[in-house]
Formats: sequence, C-alpha cells, structure tokens
Amino acid sequence: MLRKILRKFGINSSTKKTTKYEWEAIKTGFLSGLTLYLPDEWGLEIVQGQHEKEFLEVIKRFAPGGGVFYDVGAHYGWFTAAWLHLGGEYVEAFEPLDENQTVLRKMLTFNGMEDKVRIHDTALGNHTGDDWLALYPEDSSRTFVPQQGEIYALSAGLEKRQISIWTLTDLAEKAELRTPRLIKVDVEGLEGDVIEGALSFLEQINPMVMVEVHSTLNGLRVADQLGRLGYEMKILGMKGKRSSLPLVLWTHPKDR
Repeated sequence: MLRKILRKFGINSSTKKTTKYEWEAIKTGFLSGLTLYLPDEWGLEIVQGQHEKEFLEVIKRFAPGGGVFYDVGAHYGWFTAAWLHLGGEYVEAFEPLDENQTVLRKMLTFNGMEDKVRIHDTALGNHTGDDWLALYPEDSSRTFVPQQGEIYALSAGLEKRQISIWTLTDLAEKAELRTPRLIKVDVEGLEGDVIEGALSFLEQINPMVMVEVHSTLNGLRVADQLGRLGYEMKILGMKGKRSSLPLVLWTHPKDR
C-alpha cells in the first residue's frame, strides 16, 4: 500500500536523490535583479522562464496591471517574486512547511519585498482545523497533504507533521485577505479540496484561477466545481515526466 501511494506521487521508495539549492543573483532575463534560491540541476529553467512557463506567461501578462496574487503552495516564492518584480502590487502566500517559510522570508528580505507579501503558515483545503503534511523525500517542493485514509499507510515510510489547514472562504474572512486578481494553486494533488473550500469565496470575487492538476479525478472535480460557478477553462500546457499534468487557467466572464 505504501509503495502504491509513493508511486502515485512519483516517489521511488528505494532511492533518494537530494536536490541541492543555492542562492543566485539573476543578471539576465525577465527576472534580472532578483536573488532566488534555485536548484543546481534545473535552476536555469527558472531563470529562462521555462519552469512551468505556462504559469509564468500568465503572470507576465497580468502582473504589469497590478493587483493581488494568491500563491497557494508558495514553496520558495518563485512565482511570488515574479508577480511583484513584473508589476504586481501584493501577494498572499500560503506555505505550511516551516523550512520553506524560512527560505521564502529570506528571499523577500534579499529582494526588498517584505512589505508586499503576507505569509500564511497554513495549508488550504476543504475543511478548517488540523491535518497532516507528508514530506517528500529530499525535495520540499513536493510535500503534500494526504487524502483521507492515506496518512495511516504513510506512517512507515514518510515523515509527517501536523499542520493547520483552512478553507480559503474561512481564512479570507478571518485574516481579511486582500481581493485577488489571480490565484495559483499547486498543491501536489490537493487541488480539488482547495477549490472545494474556496467555492463561496470564488463565487463572490470571480478572480482568475490557474491550477496544476495532478490526477484525472482532480481535473474532473475542479472542472465540475468551477464550471458550476460559470468559469471557463483553458489548458495552458502539460508538465511532468510524461507530460501528464495539465496546467489550466480558469477565467470568469464577469472578470473580463
């Protein structure tokens, strides 16, 4: 059972390969002037705008008009930095893992962005309370909140930590979140839960939503959820080792 769950998230339980990161001052390209914490092996893809380029193209298009960006699954803040660097006004960043928050705060300090970002040390999902975060071996970009029942199978194989989790609808009211222009959701398989917990909020605000879809079930679920609110879907591209993960932008006619 454990190996099946690990394979679901692309984890080979028999081998662990550490991804090394270093701080790098960007001197060329659209991120020139920023200092980012980048992986040795594929950091150049970020600098050149090739890492999840479809999402970056959306940011390049809309950030110059200003507004607020929600970075759901912020990790080290590459999309947060791009939004602000390209003209966006503010970011609400959601990142439950302590180690990632530390790097994210350093990135903001290095780039003078501390006053333009609020970090929420919580995951987003379809309920408000406590949950578990499973740590992907040697790669903090791929931590995930297990689906119901999976946490018991993970106990023998992956480190897990208890975290707080909120629906976006609840947190928006409690924390008085700024109204977003664009929301990015990259949460390693929890996207259906995130959207479910945001439906009341989205129905009122109608922002653009871009989602990395991690399974067929999640894709159909998100399509049904947002379709019922009147959103229209555009597949931006595919990513992953087998080009099997759709990157999708959802827009609402009221937001045009």
